[in-house]
Amino acid sequence: MMSYMFFKKFMQLINLNKYFYFLLFFSILIIINSSSWISAWMGMEMNLLMFIPLLMNNKILSKYSNSCMIYYIIQVGASSMLLMMIMMMKMTFIFNMNLFIMMIQLSLILKLGASPMHWWLVKIVNNMSWLNCFLILTFQKIGPLFMLINTNISLLIYLSMLLSGFIGSFVGINQTSLKLIMVYSSLNHLSWMFMSMMIDFYILLIYLLFYFINNFMICLFFMYFNMNYLDQVFKFNNMNYFLKFLTSMMFLSMAGVPPMFGFLPKFFVFIMMVKNLFIFECLLFIIFTLIVLFYYMNFILSSLLYLKLNFKLNLNNLNLSFYYVIIIMFNVFIMLMIYFLLMLYFNN
Repeated sequence: MMSYMFFKKFMQLINLNKYFYFLLFFSILIIINSSSWISAWMGMEMNLLMFIPLLMNNKILSKYSNSCMIYYIIQVGASSMLLMMIMMMKMTFIFNMNLFIMMIQLSLILKLGASPMHWWLVKIVNNMSWLNCFLILTFQKIGPLFMLINTNISLLIYLSMLLSGFIGSFVGINQTSLKLIMVYSSLNHLSWMFMSMMIDFYILLIYLLFYFINNFMICLFFMYFNMNYLDQVFKFNNMNYFLKFLTSMMFLSMAGVPPMFGFLPKFFVFIMMVKNLFIFECLLFIIFTLIVLFYYMNFILSSLLYLKLNFKLNLNNLNLSFYYVIIIMFNVFIMLMIYFLLMLYFNN
């Protein structure tokens, strides 16, 4: 504990965070541009070493150190299994290649936190800051996803896709923690990413872009107002009616409700699923999306109970700060821009 305190004060003194962020993103670029399994594995290890100090830079020492240790053990265990399988793949005269490919996929699924290997993510996310929560749900998934693309789509990935959609939909219904809701929503989105990975690489990139923007807006919003539970969202005294409405719109966008920002990627993945005759999967994904929409609408509709029956919206009294206006304009601009780009893509 003394060494941890010294390290934390040392980081605050020389302000190393910006270098860790730079090297974190640089390690992701190494993984994406790797031409061999070993170089991709080295990029993953560099990514882990840069992310751990960012996790440790938190005020909640006792709880957060445990979460940091769980994350470290899981990632090191998955990396060790990945390296072992990469080395044993060279021994094709003795072993079955398909077995080692499946073990590599299993280690990457563990790193992703996809079902049924999602338990560790549920345990650690509540003790994280919103910034680290955003990073672990977005940027930390890029490396394992791009490494999975280099493997053949197997039954293991298919089952993980279905389990992620199922667990992300049904288990998130009774959650009251906003961070756990984001985790189970991320599981549901991960099933869509797996499906887009099976269909087309560019569809996966488009989905990732939309997913990152949605998560960034929501995590930034909760971090700005220091919110962690559902009852804080709509009982917050400093939140006016417009802000409650904006919060509802962001959650509807995460659920993929038309014509929200998050509807477009699911719509185009759905079109490609129909074109590739994934009819059964289409029905399952529609059911999963409706269930996710149910637990989003559950607290969106409950927020309306706090509104007065004689409420009259007076635009002159709304305190529209620059922050809210930027979110709305950015949402609309990105949605229109990517909509036209996708139209050009599908027309070709």
